[in-house]
Amino acid sequence: MNQQEWEKFEEILKTKPSLKVPEWNRDIFYKQPKYNLKTRTYDLEFAFYSKIAASIFFFLLIGFLVFQQFFYKNVIPVVENKTQNAVVGIAILVKGNVFLKEKSNKTKIRAGDIIQNTSYLEVGPDSEIQILLKNNSQIRISENSKIQIYYEKKRWKILQEQGLSFHNVNLRNKEKYKIVTPTIIAGVRGTFFKVLVQSNFEEIKTLKGKLEVLLENKESESILLEGIISEKIKDENKKNFLKIDSKKKKISLNHANYDELFVIFNRMNEVSNGFLDKNPNVWDEIDKIKVVENPDDLEKIYNRRIEILKLYNGIKWKGIIVSQIGDSIILHTIEGVKIIKTNEILEIQYEEN
Repeated sequence: MNQQEWEKFEEILKTKPSLKVPEWNRDIFYKQPKYNLKTRTYDLEFAFYSKIAASIFFFLLIGFLVFQQFFYKNVIPVVENKTQNAVVGIAILVKGNVFLKEKSNKTKIRAGDIIQNTSYLEVGPDSEIQILLKNNSQIRISENSKIQIYYEKKRWKILQEQGLSFHNVNLRNKEKYKIVTPTIIAGVRGTFFKVLVQSNFEEIKTLKGKLEVLLENKESESILLEGIISEKIKDENKKNFLKIDSKKKKISLNHANYDELFVIFNRMNEVSNGFLDKNPNVWDEIDKIKVVENPDDLEKIYNRRIEILKLYNGIKWKGIIVSQIGDSIILHTIEGVKIIKTNEILEIQYEEN
């Protein structure tokens, strides 16, 4: 560095900075804030009421949970099982509006639709459905009813939340069949019976066979209902009618008139026998249906093109025709398996690629 550069550097060092450095003020660090009695009072009140609100919320939450357990202890849960896609029945008669409920979705059921395991059914006003189960037992469900059908390892369980149902049970190969309502559990020994579930009472009537009924919270006690063998025999000593009045907390066991049950019993047999006469091999053909996890795989599994069926009533179905039984066909659709009568089909076309 030469002499001229040194002199310039010394002038720079002698120059005072234009930025003013703040002076030290000890009050900033040590001065105590003034005590405000009014603000302090508000702070204490806020803390006090916050604790009260939190306590109230806590007790309300505990109360809600206890109430929920008490209120819903009899509500029938939706059963989930690995075998829920298995076919357990066929809707052989449908009148009015009957829906299959899956979570938040509802699908309208028509005659010929397949009923799968764990199906939850809702029957609307002025409506009814009759289901033929795989063991040829029958269930007829009347209006304003909610029922779920469950089957596993030769055990049938019918969960009836509300409404009216009739059961014609034919057990095979050590099968067991029971119906569960919010109040009772009834074990069946091959019989025809009626179950009615209302908000304040429940009824069970038997026509034939025996029905062993267990009352809720009284598992050690059971009530045996016995029906009659034929219409001409009416044994007044046999108790076939059980009524549970939950409002009055009263249980009555009596003998009831059979006329209503006989009419329904004969109608149910006519419908199921008529269906089986026309479709004698229906269960053998349904057993051949392949399990499809993804509906888009139908073509790959069956190695056939998707067919479009147009019905006379305007409905269209897309799927694979698996087989024909009597006057009906079994159609594996992307929505499930359907049984459609041939005289309802207007035309069949292949889906365009």
